[in-house]
Amino acid sequence: VQEKSNRPVDLLAAWQPVFERFDKAHPKLKGAAFEAGLVDAAKWEAILGKVDWEEGDPAKGRQLYVNRACQGCHSGPGALGPGLSGAAKRFSPDDLFRAILFPNRDISPLYQFNEYRLRNGDVHVGRTAFYAADSVVLRTGAGIVRLDQAEIISQQTSERSIMPEGLLEGLSERDLANLYQYLKSL
Repeated sequence: VQEKSNRPVDLLAAWQPVFERFDKAHPKLKGAAFEAGLVDAAKWEAILGKVDWEEGDPAKGRQLYVNRACQGCHSGPGALGPGLSGAAKRFSPDDLFRAILFPNRDISPLYQFNEYRLRNGDVHVGRTAFYAADSVVLRTGAGIVRLDQAEIISQQTSERSIMPEGLLEGLSERDLANLYQYLKSL
C-alpha cells in the first residue's frame, strides 16, 4: 500500500484494496473488521445517548466542520458527497451521527465511486468526470486526477464510501452538539 498523504480520504483510497479483498474473502464480515478497528459502536452509542443536542454552539460546530475537512466533499458545485443543507432537519441527531460514524453501512447509488487499478499498483478512487479515448479524468477527495487508459488494468464500482470512518474520534459530547447545531443551520 502506497501512502502519499495523511489526509483521511487519501489514506482510505490507498488502503481500500486491502479492505475490499478482506470483504470478498469473508463476505459475512463485510465491513465489520474495518468498522471494529476504527469505531467502537458500543462506546459511540453510549456517547450519542448522553449528548444534549440543543446545547451546541453553531460557530464552534462550523470550526469542527472545517477542521475535519467536511466542506471538501459536502460543499460547492463539485461536491463528492451529498449536500448537508437540511440534513439535520431530515434525520434525527442519532441517525445523522451514525451515518457519519459508519459511512459504509448505507451508500446511496448516487454516491458510489469508481476504483481504478493501474499497472504500477496505484489505486485511485473517485467519481469519473470524463472518459476519453486515451484517458480518464477522476475527481477524488484530493482533487482531479488524469489516468492514462493504457495504464488502467481494472475498473470497478467501489463497495466502500469515500467518506472515511473515524471522523468523530476525539470529539467530546459538547463538540458533537456544536457540530449538530452547525448542521442545523445549513
